[in-house]
Amino acid sequence: MLVSSAILGQAGRRSKTKDLAYECGMIPVGAGTPRTSIRFHIVAVLFLLFDVAVVFLYPWAVVYRKMVANPETAAFAVFGMIGFLVVLSAAYVYAVKQGAFEWHR
Repeated sequence: MLVSSAILGQAGRRSKTKDLAYECGMIPVGAGTPRTSIRFHIVAVLFLLFDVAVVFLYPWAVVYRKMVANPETAAFAVFGMIGFLVVLSAAYVYAVKQGAFEWHR
């Protein structure tokens, strides 16, 4: 199929106009999207990481009183969240030590 497509296709009939990107009928000006620094992406991923952590903290905060009131789930509620916060804090300290939040070096 690929060979027949290359032989029978219109690969030789391409023009510069057909190879241009189509943007609302306007002729493109410039080289396109400029490159962004990798630091922007690192900060974006760290933001998502800590944002998802808040998603896990909110339900825990909502049911905290009920879980602590029950002696069977009190230790699980407290120590489970302490463990989660320790891991989250370790990730934050690691990111700070690696210089993930520094824009200029």
